Amino acid sequence: AGNEMARVTSLVMIIFIMVPVLAPSFGSLILWFGPWQNILYVFIGFGLLCMLWAMLRLPESLDSNRRKPFRLTQLKLTFMLVIKEPVSMAFAAVSGIIFSGFMAYLNSAEQLFSQIYQAKQWFPYLFGVIALFFGVAAFVNAKIVMKLGALKVTHWAISLMVLTNLVFLLFAWSQQGLPPLWTFVVMLVLINICIGLIYGNVMAIAMYPLGEHAGMGASVIGMVSAILAAGIGVGISQQLELTVMPIIIGFFLTSAVAAVMILMFGRKVKMDAL
Repeated sequence: AGNEMARVTSLVMIIFIMVPVLAPSFGSLILWFGPWQNILYVFIGFGLLCMLWAMLRLPESLDSNRRKPFRLTQLKLTFMLVIKEPVSMAFAAVSGIIFSGFMAYLNSAEQLFSQIYQAKQWFPYLFGVIALFFGVAAFVNAKIVMKLGALKVTHWAISLMVLTNLVFLLFAWSQQGLPPLWTFVVMLVLINICIGLIYGNVMAIAMYPLGEHAGMGASVIGMVSAILAAGIGVGISQQLELTVMPIIIGFFLTSAVAAVMILMFGRKVKMDAL
């Protein structure tokens, strides 16, 4: 719970973000051995392997005296308890809003680098390097969050993110919506660092009030975060045409909204834990 959960969540996020860094190379390796359908076979094989491993080697971590019956009424009751917790739902929304800008970037990354900036040959390298900074920031957060606290790190990181987005928004506007490629990459690196410092923390803060309902809480928080991130992210990326302004404006607005929500609901978080 609390800062310890933020530390572990940050470490998990390192694995999560390293996937898009390594995936193109791994996919190319699969295609080297045969047609593109082999990628689907690898998915199926990997899924079956994970299922088998979980069945044979992954024990139930919850003590038997704390387990609840698997009934629809019990699930409904726990679900209602989770969604009625204001801090949890607020920070679940924050996590989705924060990640929505990143989702918009993921949706449109190839269009940004290959079409708008005409740098198709650099796309895999730029994409990988930018994502790498997300992982580095998550690793740094795992190291500092136990000393500084999840809420304090989140405040600093969201402030830096809003300021960074505002500066680049003004700069991009002065460049008619198409700043030099290297400045756009620098902006994405700084934003990824901020998200890497924030995301694990807000997820941990969202989980903290739920206590023994953590299982349902993780599911509901993940659902809320994913729906918001995907919905807003797709909406932002759909505005992309000849300039990068939609992405920059999207990053700025989502970070500003998230900052306001963190200020509003952060006061209700128990500071001794976070």
